[in-house]
Amino acid sequence: MFKMKSFIPSTLLLVTTFLLSSSFAAPQNNNQRSRPPIAILNNRFTAPGTLEGIGNFEYGFETENGIKQEAVGSMTRIGEEDVVTMKGSYEFVGDDGQIYIVTWYADETGFHPSAPHIPQLLRK
Repeated sequence: MFKMKSFIPSTLLLVTTFLLSSSFAAPQNNNQRSRPPIAILNNRFTAPGTLEGIGNFEYGFETENGIKQEAVGSMTRIGEEDVVTMKGSYEFVGDDGQIYIVTWYADETGFHPSAPHIPQLLRK
């Protein structure tokens, strides 16, 4: 025999879950105006194989809002594996108007950023 008492709570839970998930899936921030694209002031890229050495590359760019990034990289043999090692920097203007510059390197041990504004624990 069908039990109405167990049907109502499970139906209510199903309908509530559906309504909540529908509301969270709705588009957010519809009232924000779209911003115009930020112009790239300069851009350079040297592909692997065009620089001295196999696998060496470099790139950099600068945008009109003060973002800059540069990196160089190469393929390095570590033991029996080829590993991409890179070093570079990036900078941006913070909300406080200050220019933040981060230098970094990346190798088989991971990504290693360095900058005065990065907390010491993250600079390992």
